[in-house]
Amino acid sequence: MNSIQSSEISQSTGPRNEAIQSKNRLWIVELIYVYPLGKEMILNEYKDQKTFRTAYRQWVAAKDEQALVTFHEAGFFRDLQWIKIKHDMMHKKPVDGWFQYDYVLDLAEETEKQFTVIG
Repeated sequence: MNSIQSSEISQSTGPRNEAIQSKNRLWIVELIYVYPLGKEMILNEYKDQKTFRTAYRQWVAAKDEQALVTFHEAGFFRDLQWIKIKHDMMHKKPVDGWFQYDYVLDLAEETEKQFTVIG
């Protein structure tokens, strides 16, 4: 999975990759929440222990990774109709979290209308 915190955006060159990049791609975007587990003694020192869970997920169509990064940086990700994912920590308050995404597949012409289109 790619995290929005990553600083590298993949760049493709060449005629074949340009043709691929002009199509919309299907991406899965997720909101990951971090939950506290308490403290644990490690080497004679108490350390905070945390766990993370996928809290929300959505499938979107976008031309490239940069469209997702721009979408997130502009704050528009809050407007998505997120699908809530049930998990064992959902009744606790998260202490942190992040937005992550991953490429799934290239979409055939006109099929992007079945998804939220970004960019």
